[in-house]
Amino acid sequence: MNKRFCLLGSVTAALFGMSLQVVAQTIPTASQLLAVMNPEISAVADSVLRFETTEYSLGELSEDSGSVTRTFVAQNVSKHQVAIEKLRTTCGCTTATSGKKLLEPGDTTQIHVTFNPANQPGKLYVRVFVYADADSNRPIAALSLTGSVTPSASLWKDYRYSMGTLRLRRKSVDFENVSEGQQRSERIPCANAGSSPLHIRPVKGFIPDYLDVKTEPETLEPSQTGEIVITLKVNKSVLSENGKAIISRILLDGLDVRPSERMLRVSVSSVVGQ
Repeated sequence: MNKRFCLLGSVTAALFGMSLQVVAQTIPTASQLLAVMNPEISAVADSVLRFETTEYSLGELSEDSGSVTRTFVAQNVSKHQVAIEKLRTTCGCTTATSGKKLLEPGDTTQIHVTFNPANQPGKLYVRVFVYADADSNRPIAALSLTGSVTPSASLWKDYRYSMGTLRLRRKSVDFENVSEGQQRSERIPCANAGSSPLHIRPVKGFIPDYLDVKTEPETLEPSQTGEIVITLKVNKSVLSENGKAIISRILLDGLDVRPSERMLRVSVSSVVGQ
C-alpha cells in the first residue's frame, strides 16, 4: 500500500514539475518582438554595401496575378571582403535569394525578392533584411516591396454586377402589395473588391422622399462584404399614383464610375390605400 502511495506521489510530482516548466516559459516583450520584426539598421551599413534602390512599388496586383520578382543590385563599397550571411523576410509570402555571396571590394551582387500575392489582399508592405559579416547583430540593409493586392476574382463570383470596385448580387429591388403606413426594407448584398475603403451613399436630389438608402457597414473596407439597405415608407406620394407601378432610379455616390453605371432601380407596385 505504501509503495502505491509513493508511486502516486512520484507521478504527481512529475506532472506538477512539467506544469511548472511550461508556465515558466519566457514570453517576448513588445520591444523584443519589434526588434525582430523591424531591427535597427547597422551603423556601418553605408560603408559596406550600396544599393541602387532599396524599394520597389509593385502597383496594384490581384491575388490571381501570380508571383512577382524584383531584383536589387548592391555593390561592396568597403575596402574589405564582405560576406552576405543571410536574408530574412517579414512575411511567408516573400522569398529572397542572393547571387554572389562573397564580395571583394568593388564587386556587385543581385538579391532577388519574390512576392506571392495569393491570400494576401489589402495593402502590400514587405521587407527583406540583409545580414553580412560586417555586423553580426544588425542588418546592413532593409529592402522593401510596396503596393496593394485586390481579392481573387473567384471570391466575388456570386456578385454578378459591378459598379467600379463595388460588387453587387443585384441592382434592383421590387416592393409589391404595399399599403399606406407600411415601412418595408430590401437588402442588396454587396462587397468591396478593391484595395481602398468605399463610402457609399445616395446622391441628394436623386432619391424620393418615400425611400431611404444606407450601407451597412457605413464604410466597406477592402474585401469586406455588406449590404445596401433600401427602406420604403408608404406615404401620400406613393398613394397618389393610384395603383400604378412607380419606378425610381437611385444614384450612388462614392464610386469612381460614370453616373449611368452607379444607378439602382427601385420598383413599387400594387399599392393599396386604406
